[in-house]
Amino acid sequence: MKNSQKKSKDLKTENLSMKEAFDIAKRGSKAIVVDNGSGKNRSLREWLWNYPDNISSFFTNTSPLSFIGIFLIIGAMSFFFLRSDSFASMFEKKNSEVFVEGSVGAISTFNPIFATQNPVDKDIQSLVFEKFVNININGEPVEGIAKQWNVSKDNKVYDFTIDTSHKWQDGKDLTIDDIIFTFDLSKKLFSENGYDTVGSSLQDVTVEKISENQIRFTLKESNSTFFEAISVYIVPEHILGSVSLSDIPFNSFSRYPLGSGPYKVYRSEPNVVYMSGSDNYPVQPKIETLIYRLYPDYKSMEAAFRNGVLDAIGGIDGGAMEFTTEYDGYVNYSMTVYSRIRMLFFNIR
Repeated sequence: MKNSQKKSKDLKTENLSMKEAFDIAKRGSKAIVVDNGSGKNRSLREWLWNYPDNISSFFTNTSPLSFIGIFLIIGAMSFFFLRSDSFASMFEKKNSEVFVEGSVGAISTFNPIFATQNPVDKDIQSLVFEKFVNININGEPVEGIAKQWNVSKDNKVYDFTIDTSHKWQDGKDLTIDDIIFTFDLSKKLFSENGYDTVGSSLQDVTVEKISENQIRFTLKESNSTFFEAISVYIVPEHILGSVSLSDIPFNSFSRYPLGSGPYKVYRSEPNVVYMSGSDNYPVQPKIETLIYRLYPDYKSMEAAFRNGVLDAIGGIDGGAMEFTTEYDGYVNYSMTVYSRIRMLFFNIR
């Protein structure tokens, strides 16, 4: 009997000690108390332990506002992610060769109908479009979309035969109608709307279709710079033909052009242009994806180059790009830009 009483007393003492120890630990932990609305307070640990039921209860009590809020947050996060360079790079670097070039300047327009001295516009246009005829380093006409031509004895009539194998980047054929449309549109934009276009020097020139692969230019007077005047990029009639003259400068074509050249623009932003090789160009470019990044000054471009963002840089200020000589393995290329030519005309009559 005594032994039984002693064991019971020891058990009671042990229980009291455990309770006291728990109370002391609880008071020392500064537990955070949560009111679940039922008048009973629970510790944060208890609330987190039962988080599935608590979250479900929260959304049940606050629906549909809670669900609308979640969808808005998810939508905003998805929007910014899809617009980010990280998302674009996921597709650029997969099974493709990516080349990033930097330049100083800003985008004006990629529509080659408008005359421009902006080197940024010219760089993009030369990759997206093809010229009717090209001019070599000696100022002589060479094959472009037009593959051969005949000139009258008085130098007033020019007949051109075009290469009908050229295609637009959407797969449609480039035709004589596109060429006539390009010259007529450039002339109208200058004469009727006052825009500085590539047709400003062709106002007295008549352009007519001879056949499905031949076109004729008739001049009122002979012009020694005529080939230079018609060395222009051709634009698609099926894209711009339905756009009014007043809307041409503001059409999305100015930022997302469609040409017949080796590269097509698939994304365009104020400071970066993304281009990929065209499947409809006769020769597939070795560089599949070309990224053209723009900077406000040479110092910013230099910082990007030194940080490994750029594979190449371009510009007209050679002195500002001398820092590239500090690096081995980089090659400097230079060329003469003939966009500004000074000529003297002698009246020999």
